[in-house]
Amino acid sequence: MNGIAMKVEKMGFKSAKKIMEDHITQAKKSGKVYFSTDVGIAEKFLRQIEVVFFYNVKEDMFYIGNVVRIEKRKIKGNRSTMDNAFIPEDSDMFSVLEYANEPRKTWILLENIRVIDKSKFSEWKTISDNITVAEKILQVGRYPRFYFVG
Repeated sequence: MNGIAMKVEKMGFKSAKKIMEDHITQAKKSGKVYFSTDVGIAEKFLRQIEVVFFYNVKEDMFYIGNVVRIEKRKIKGNRSTMDNAFIPEDSDMFSVLEYANEPRKTWILLENIRVIDKSKFSEWKTISDNITVAEKILQVGRYPRFYFVG
C-alpha cells in the first residue's frame, strides 16, 4: 500500500475531527468526497498513492481513506504557486458544501474514509527516512504531508 499522510489542522472554530466528520458525512451522501488542500503532492508519487492517512495527534484523530483520483494542475514558468489553484467541475457533487467553491492546488477524491487503529500505522514506514509513521507524527515540528508504504 502506497500512501500520503496529511496533518489536518483546525480551521477557525472547527476542530480537525469535525472537518473529517463533515467529509465522512458528505461521502455517505454522494459515495465519494473531495478533500481539497494547498499542500502539494510530488509529481513522482501522484499516480502511486492509494490511500490518504489523515491525522491530528493533539486531537487523537486518525483516519484513512481510499483514493479514487488526485487532481492538480501543472504550472509552467515562474508564476506564483497559487496560479495552479482550481475547482474541479464535479466539486459541487462531491465536496463538503463550505469547501466546494474554494480554489485549491490539490483535490483528492476519496471513498471509504474510516477511523484507523493506532497499531496499524506503527507497521507503515516513511519513504523519506524509513521510520514508522507512528514515530514520524510524534516528531517535533509540523509535517503537512509525507509519503509512506505499508
